[in-house]
Amino acid sequence: MEIVLDTKRAAIRVGLAPQTLNKLRCIGGGPPYYKHARKVVYPLHALDEWLKAKIRTSTSDTATKSGQ
Repeated sequence: MEIVLDTKRAAIRVGLAPQTLNKLRCIGGGPPYYKHARKVVYPLHALDEWLKAKIRTSTSDTATKSGQ
């Protein structure tokens, strides 16, 4: 069975406010999630992969530059 976290726990995991994850779900750019009826959950592995994709080596290292 896949481990999933609710929005509050997912936000803690990635270091963001729950409201920020809510906003990212609307505008895009956030981690992948599942939605069943009104419940939103984030797969743990997807949160970790999303964080890894955000790694930068300098302030000039941009998402556009790395193709993300």
